[in-house]
Parts: sequence; structure tokens; C-alpha cells
Amino acid sequence: MEEHVEKGMRTVIRREWKKNLRRPLFMCFVLAFPLGVLGYYYQLFGQGVVQELPVAVHNADQSPMSRKIVRLIDSSPSIHISHRLTSSEEGRQALENGEVYGFIHFPKGFEKRLLKGEGTEIEYYNSYISMAAGGKISSELQKIAAMVSAGIEIQFRTKKGASQAKAMNDIQPVRLDMHALSNPYLNYYYFLGTGLSFVAFMLFVLMSSIYSLGTELRFRTGREWLNSAGGNMWKAVGGKLLPYTVLFMLVAAAYHGVIFGLAHFPLNGSLWGLFFGYFLLIAASQGLAVLFVSVQPMLRKSLTMGLLVSSLAFTCAGITFPYESLPRAIQAIADMLPFTHFVKLFLGQSLRGIPVEFQYSLMAKLALFTVLFGFVPLLKKRILKPKRKRLL
Repeated sequence: MEEHVEKGMRTVIRREWKKNLRRPLFMCFVLAFPLGVLGYYYQLFGQGVVQELPVAVHNADQSPMSRKIVRLIDSSPSIHISHRLTSSEEGRQALENGEVYGFIHFPKGFEKRLLKGEGTEIEYYNSYISMAAGGKISSELQKIAAMVSAGIEIQFRTKKGASQAKAMNDIQPVRLDMHALSNPYLNYYYFLGTGLSFVAFMLFVLMSSIYSLGTELRFRTGREWLNSAGGNMWKAVGGKLLPYTVLFMLVAAAYHGVIFGLAHFPLNGSLWGLFFGYFLLIAASQGLAVLFVSVQPMLRKSLTMGLLVSSLAFTCAGITFPYESLPRAIQAIADMLPFTHFVKLFLGQSLRGIPVEFQYSLMAKLALFTVLFGFVPLLKKRILKPKRKRLL
């Protein structure tokens, strides 16, 4: 009996090799495209932080002080003064046209008012079409403005006889000693690049599994597939999905190598815990594929369901917006998606260094999605009683 089971599995695997795994386009979707997405996000976020964001400057004062501040702004690694304009109208136009992310205006008499001890201001117009770019420029300009103001105030106080240390303490008696834990470099790739890469990984696993299963119904080859497994639907599904499990584990190993090798992502937890998490994400995605094809045998609609789940996965995982701040209804949806639990497991074992035994519950939640393989008998019924109309 055991030999018969193994023979059935081998037959299904050979059949899958001839049916899909020898097709270059499909193999590109399984191997080349996931690796291409990994390389794309590494190239996009590889620098770690946002750099050289273009801004425009109109310096109507043209005084030594205003020119010094302009040089200070341009020396910031996050900002690049790409436009030096002759009027405010040109700056607003460049901002509206999307040529720059911000426009800075120094009014006439800027230095004179500073020397007189009068208050003055630098006008700044910001575009928040891109939240990351707009927020970064605003943050850098506020730091520069605070630094320049403090420097001027220190000069005034030292001229009046105060020591530099006393002047600094008077200006800022309370200082913030900030320690950024887990992501001390404020690296965008650490949370955004890896999150986007792995949600794309889940998408490719899910969609390829749906396609592989759904084409048996679409082209009415399900009985042949079932017969190749000796009539055992569990062997049929296992033999079909096992090659992809192996291939995607190799892809996951490549992801691991780029993220923790080339990108120097911290690995403060368990290596085996992470690889077990990769396997559970693949298995959970394949379980979702079995569910979608079983309840919706029309290939086009089951693929649409897979796309919907993949798009929700990144939104609800708490990467760009805190999970705890999501409405409870959205949190409930997030808990029904395997990617949410995988992200918590991945961050816990990488950045946070949580002992793996404290994340067994997350592994159990991911493993729970394999219960969806319980829809295999329904899939068998779909095969044995196909609809008359062609499944598109």
C-alpha cells in the first residue's frame, strides 16, 4: 500500500512536470518574477533612507546669512536643491507641476530682522502627494531651523557675557535622549522593502497554486489528474503542490540571502524559526488556493479572489499603519490573513530578537491555515461532477 501511495505521488509529480513545470512562462512566474521583485525592491530601498529629494529655493534676501542657510539645507543628505529660482511664482509652479517636493522662500530683509533681534520666518510650501517625501523634507527643515535659531541665540547670549555652556542650557534646559530600538538606522528597507517583497512572494505562491489547480477544472483534465494519483485526491493535491513547495522554499532562501546578506538586515532571533515561517507561509497560501478553487471553480474568479487577498494582506499587516490603531473590524480581517502572522513572526525573529518559544503561537496560527486543505473532498466533487459550461 505504501509503495502504491509513493507511486501515485511520483506519477502526479511527473505529470505536473510535463504539464506546467516545463513551460518557460509559468516557470518565470514561479522563479524569475519573485526574484525580479526581490531585486527591484532591493534596488529601490537599498540605500536604506530617502536621499536627494528635489526642492526649489527662492532667496529674495541674498544676504550672507540666507546663503549660509541655503548651503546648510543643500548639505542635508535627504534634500537636494535642484531649482534656484528668481521668483516665488516659479517655485509654486514647479511644486504644482511635480518637479519638486517642496519650495523654500527667503523674504527680503531676512538677515536685517535677525540682527535686530526681531522674529522672522522662512516660507516653506510642501507637497504631501508623497507622504514619505513630504514628511522627510518637513522634518529636516524643522531640524535645520531649530539648529540655526539656537546658534543665533547662543551668539546673542555669549556677546552679553554668558558662557557657551550656560547659553546652551538656557536655550534648551530639557533635552531628548532618543534611542531608536530595532531599527536604529531608520532604514526604509528594514520594514517597507522586506514587507513589499514578502507580500509579493505570497502573491506568487497563491496565484501559481490557484492556476495549477484551477487549470484542471478549466480544461477538464481533472479526471486524468485524479486517475494518475490512483483515485486518491489527497495524493493528487499533494503531488501537484509539492514541487512548488520545494521551488518556493528555494526562492525563500534567496530572499533570506539578499535581505540578511546583501541588505545586512539584523538577524537577532532563530534561523530555523524564520525558515519554518517561510514554509508555513507557503503552506498557508497553498491552503487558501485549495479553498478558492474549491468554492469557485471558475479560474478567472478564483484568481481574482487571490489578488484580493494579496492586496489586503499588505494593507492590514500593520507595516505602514500600526495594527493596534486599525478599526476592530479591520483587525479581524487582518487576523484571517496568514501574512499578518508571518510579518509578526518575521520581525520578532529578525529585528526584535524575541525567543522563538514566545512565538510558537504565531506559528500555530499560520499552521492553522493548513486546515483549508480540508476542502480537498469538495474539490474532488468538482472534478467528478464538472459543470456543463466551460469554466473560464
